[in-house]
Amino acid sequence: MLLLTLDPAKGHCNGTRYIRPIHQMHGHINDARVVCGPLAGKRIVIPRIPLKPSDNVFPFQMIRKQFLIRPSFAIIANKSQGQTLKKIGISFNTDFFPHGQLYVALRRVGSRQSVKIYPSIYPAPGVTSNVVYKEILQL
Repeated sequence: MLLLTLDPAKGHCNGTRYIRPIHQMHGHINDARVVCGPLAGKRIVIPRIPLKPSDNVFPFQMIRKQFLIRPSFAIIANKSQGQTLKKIGISFNTDFFPHGQLYVALRRVGSRQSVKIYPSIYPAPGVTSNVVYKEILQL
């Protein structure tokens, strides 16, 4: 679901619902299709939007780029505990499986055919990069 009006003339407004296939999750763009309404099926590429805080409390300016979308029908493995689902898809694009969570997610469905696993698109799975901007620490 879109959280900001991007293009009202084309119907991409706050609250518009999209389908974003999990295998098309990339780090810098979101490729999605409109779910319902007169524009159903139309494709949109949603960029990251730069956001700046309005208060100038710090001697430097922070700019954060964020996708202004949120999942509407996705849940984490812990939230699915106790539920029975017809189909599930598990994405390994981010490191989110501590001990036992994969087991919990896989036990939500009754058969192996109902599970779709999307492997990581990143070259070094299991490695998390820790980005530190030393310029900020020197202030």
